[in-house]
Amino acid sequence: MIYGLLRITNSGDPFKVLDDVYFNKQIKCFDTANCYGRSENIFGDWILSRNINRNDIYIICKGGHHSYNNQIIHRVTLEDILYDLNESFQRLKITYADVFMFHRDDESVCVEKIYDICNYLLENNLCKKIGVSNWKTSRIEQVNCISNIKKGISIIEESQIFLNYIKLSYVPYSNIHMINYEDYMWYLKHPEHKIQIYSVACFLSELNNNPIHQNKIFKKLLEYICDITNESKQTILYVLLSNCKGLNVECIQGSISPDHILSKIQIDTILKIIEDKIPHVIDLIPCFLVEHPVISIENNMTSFLMNGVVGPFPLQNSNKIDSIVEWLLNKNFHDYSQMKQHHEYNNDIKELCLNDTLNDIITEYIGYECICYNTEFFVRQNNNDFTYTANWHIDPYIELDSTYPHFTLQIGLTDNNENNSLSAIIGSHLFDYQNKYNTINNNNFAPLVNLDETQIDNNLIYNLLNKKGYVYLFSNYLTHGKGIIKNDDNNIRVALTLRIISKESIIKTKDHWHISKDIFTLGSSNHNTEFSKLLWNIVQNNYKSLFIGANIDELVNRTYTWENSYIIFLNNFKMDAFGEGNYEVIEKYNIIARFGGREHNICFSNDYTTFTSTRKDDSQIVIGKLEKL
Repeated sequence: MIYGLLRITNSGDPFKVLDDVYFNKQIKCFDTANCYGRSENIFGDWILSRNINRNDIYIICKGGHHSYNNQIIHRVTLEDILYDLNESFQRLKITYADVFMFHRDDESVCVEKIYDICNYLLENNLCKKIGVSNWKTSRIEQVNCISNIKKGISIIEESQIFLNYIKLSYVPYSNIHMINYEDYMWYLKHPEHKIQIYSVACFLSELNNNPIHQNKIFKKLLEYICDITNESKQTILYVLLSNCKGLNVECIQGSISPDHILSKIQIDTILKIIEDKIPHVIDLIPCFLVEHPVISIENNMTSFLMNGVVGPFPLQNSNKIDSIVEWLLNKNFHDYSQMKQHHEYNNDIKELCLNDTLNDIITEYIGYECICYNTEFFVRQNNNDFTYTANWHIDPYIELDSTYPHFTLQIGLTDNNENNSLSAIIGSHLFDYQNKYNTINNNNFAPLVNLDETQIDNNLIYNLLNKKGYVYLFSNYLTHGKGIIKNDDNNIRVALTLRIISKESIIKTKDHWHISKDIFTLGSSNHNTEFSKLLWNIVQNNYKSLFIGANIDELVNRTYTWENSYIIFLNNFKMDAFGEGNYEVIEKYNIIARFGGREHNICFSNDYTTFTSTRKDDSQIVIGKLEKL
């Protein structure tokens, strides 16, 4: 456990804070730097006044931070680093650092000179270990490669890193390096290399003003955990990041309020609450650390959450595929709408849609019963046929219940190659496209996203459906488009897609060309899928209904007064409010009820015995109370 001294000067009683950190919280490791200035004076005076034995305290000193005069002036030289260390040692009243860290990098300095500086500091007993702050792992690797050749050891042993989960509204210096996917993979391959993550408290204002909105899944997961633990975002981030599976992580605490500084016991207690509510959640946390949390496509829940797609899975008993393709290609379709809902009258297609493999996939990776409200064929023969997916787009919501996530199953019916398969931007479902969708004219099918294809990272583009008789499941929030088909390529791509949503969803549009008259069920709920079920509920914000969970009997099937009449809240978020209605959980004691063509914001008392309702548009207020049973 590490305490960062940067903000200690802001405390009204810094010695009291340091006493709590060292004596009560049992934190013995402290992080400082020459450019922290007076913080080091305070810390040195505290060490002397408390008669702390040097062997009983662990000090990380940083040096070589650039100076700034309208431009960055690099200071990664032996002379500048010795100056910084000497200044820190005088303030701290010590003669060596347990770890010295290069505070910034200067990539114009060759790695041989960096190695020589490291070697000089170690041989002259100015530090016991070497680390770096704000460095690319490629530079660490280069320096360590030299030291391994010369000494048989990796001379840089630790890193302080800046994570992409914090989106700064203002980046003060251009040489702040945020961990990327390449760095993440390097740290995974080097578990012996210690990682120190900057104090979340240092960026508290950024969290409050810009709350991790870039990653939809991480944002929702964090909000849910804060609610079930009754802890702040910075506390939960500290607990989660301190327990990253597969990474050798310590998180630097930097709060100046003793109440916000966690002991090991507190961390373990909060972690147990989290793991009891969300088993395996720690397995997911490392994937949220980087800007593009992309891993290779694997058939597990972590891969599905991070990439938005899982598969391919071989279909069981897929002997009808060839006959279906032959039947389809002999048809003369003039309109795309004719490519839909053939399961309604073709028994071979309906049998394919009810394949046991599809049920197993839904059960395992979604975790609750779903309905298929639409089936459609994709046929690609050249660049001019069925080109509606020619651009990157979001799948339509077509007035379905937005409470639940949307998914698509895609079955490959022909042997495809990279020239005629569907392309997807892996990880794009992590971003909340709902706001984007709301700004687009949604009268048209498949609203287009104005993405510049030249700006898309090619490493994120994944080709789907490369084999006949295999199926993928992907989130409809995954941005995707058609594959490139060369004019001289005679390959034909045929695929069957099934649009999936929770069985509990409300289909608002009953008569729509995109919604089948033969809606059927896939998947099931069982105890083995509670993890995936909970996570998708969290992601789509439906998790807020879980907060009523303990008190659900206080609301469901209860009758409340409504002016001179009554309303009843039913299961499955339906209502009997003058014969109709539905409701949506917004917060623990707050729901949105829709009936009579109007929307009502209803706030309950803590025991759900009374409520105040405010009607949208005209703000009419209704006071209601629970009728005695």
